[in-house]
Amino acid sequence: MKIDNQIKKYRYNNNMLFHDFKYIHSLSIENGNRSYGIFNASLNSFFSFILAVFMLGIFIQTVQAKPSDNHGNAESKVAKSKKKPEDIREGDEWKFFKGDKKPKFKWNHVGYDDSKWLKGQSGFGYGNSKSKTKLNDMKDKYDSIYVRHEFTVDDPDKIKGMILTIDSDGAFIAYLNGIEVIRSKIKMFEELDISGFTHELFPGTNVLGIEGFNNRIDSEDFTFIPLLKFIEE
Repeated sequence: MKIDNQIKKYRYNNNMLFHDFKYIHSLSIENGNRSYGIFNASLNSFFSFILAVFMLGIFIQTVQAKPSDNHGNAESKVAKSKKKPEDIREGDEWKFFKGDKKPKFKWNHVGYDDSKWLKGQSGFGYGNSKSKTKLNDMKDKYDSIYVRHEFTVDDPDKIKGMILTIDSDGAFIAYLNGIEVIRSKIKMFEELDISGFTHELFPGTNVLGIEGFNNRIDSEDFTFIPLLKFIEE
């Protein structure tokens, strides 16, 4: 029986949905007493559907890519922000405490309140041209000085070595974050390898604390210049 060109009624048939370049079986057509389940779909409609699906896919990929792109940018910024710690050089500012009495407990630890300590550039001393911070009251009154210098380390694992240089007229004891790393009982101007203590470095704030002594309390001069160099992998 032929199908009329005029379709009288349509109803959805959920059991028939096929993808084909020429036909999509999605509707049943009733004509009199018989039903026909073939709906002739044009190629233009089919390709319009494919294009819509393709554009939807692109949109979803774009939306999903944005968070990862932002995450990548954030990681890039973090990577760029990580840098080698600045070496402690002659002339850098330190906090210092005159040794006419001992400072409070844990003076050489991170977090210690040194707000009442004096500030000054290294070197420290008197009676010579190398002293940027003059200790003109030191002679006959006290024979030691305590100094602190805080520094930042972004990634301690990248620090493979540290070289401590001390120019001193007498003995000294050096501490890293409260841990003694080296001491000397004699006058020296020497580079000292303290790389064995890189594991004591913290991510973030660290402190180098040193107690320096003059060779005699009545000495005519005093020199104390501490330096620290970092070696990365």
